[in-house]
Amino acid sequence: LMSKLRNENGSIRVFVANALGQRSVLEPIIELTNSECCKKDAGSALASIQSPAAKQILQRVFNDPGKECVIAGAHAYYIGRGDPATEDKLLAALTSCGDSKMAQLFIASGNERLAAAGKEWRRLDEYVPPDRIVVHMPPAPSFEPPAPVVKWGQTSNSQ
Repeated sequence: LMSKLRNENGSIRVFVANALGQRSVLEPIIELTNSECCKKDAGSALASIQSPAAKQILQRVFNDPGKECVIAGAHAYYIGRGDPATEDKLLAALTSCGDSKMAQLFIASGNERLAAAGKEWRRLDEYVPPDRIVVHMPPAPSFEPPAPVVKWGQTSNSQ
């Protein structure tokens, strides 16, 4: 499975990391928190594991420098905790590794700072310089279900 976790196809990495997460297999996922290609996937997988050990790892990773992409992957977990001390690192994670789903969750979170950052991220993401020709392609089909809305400090699984 480790070779599949390092696959260049992000969909395969996410699938394998989530499969390991559903089985509470932590060691390979912990290793991925140090891998440039997979930090975000590792964060997402750790956040999906409902065990005290996974939550302890997320807390340790939160305090480690250079783990913004892990934090980005686990952003729903940190938002659900509602700890004001996490705001700055969540904002840094959005800037360095964020995506439209993360920005949207920030906007819907009920936290004013995160919502403002999510709106600004979305505004900048949608900006197209006037001198650029834009070709609209239909979006690729998504195999992921829509992300649930997580409100600031209102998640029962955020222990």
